[in-house]
Amino acid sequence: MSRSPRPPALPLVLAFALTASVAVNALELEALTPRFGLVLVANGVPTSDSAAGPISGTLGLDFALPLSPASIFAFEPGFDVYSFHSELLSEQPLSGPVLDLPRAVPAAVESAASSWTAGLLLSAPMIVRPRLPVPFTPVFGAGPALLLRLAVGGQTPLELDAWFLGKARWLYAEARMGMELELGPGMSLVADVRGFYPLANLWTDPDPAMAMDGAMLRIGLGMRLALGRSPEPEAALAPESEDAAIPSPENPVP
Repeated sequence: MSRSPRPPALPLVLAFALTASVAVNALELEALTPRFGLVLVANGVPTSDSAAGPISGTLGLDFALPLSPASIFAFEPGFDVYSFHSELLSEQPLSGPVLDLPRAVPAAVESAASSWTAGLLLSAPMIVRPRLPVPFTPVFGAGPALLLRLAVGGQTPLELDAWFLGKARWLYAEARMGMELELGPGMSLVADVRGFYPLANLWTDPDPAMAMDGAMLRIGLGMRLALGRSPEPEAALAPESEDAAIPSPENPVP
């Protein structure tokens, strides 16, 4: 069966890293947002042949880089880390969608074949914060994301890692919305919802029932911490006049 052309992995990863590097060097870091949350991962494989979609805790950090001072637009790269268990499925399920095999599927922790799998989610969205007459600041954003996964232990960690990297399954698109509530000078509470869609679904697993397989919904809370700038040194005050600066009998020093 012919398939759509797949984007080469290495050039896309290098382009992502280069774009983020250029933006970070060209823009000024305004704030950091440490955060935590939950990520829910969709699983299109029947639960008779895999575990349910993982629900995992996440820890992350965002970097705010406004396009210009006081701009409502910003480039905000960031990362999340989380973990789950996966295993390799080699046989078609008795019922359900037709799968592209072999493939990684979620696994129960107690399964002897399961591998502990670490996930590193790198995102690089453009953000807009519209100025509205409300007590909080709405936040919207979209951009590309990369999901790097590494399986450790179990029976088939190398095969799982190969599947995660193959056919650009690490390439995602992100959309987010949320709000920021100022708690004090330079400190705001952040709550948001982020959706991540695996673009590889467009050229793998042709069964429509697998269209949302691997999609992720992340719900999180964080604290936006503004980075203070050191004040510029004030210019030395010049004397009002030479007569005031130089003592004389007519102008004695007080």
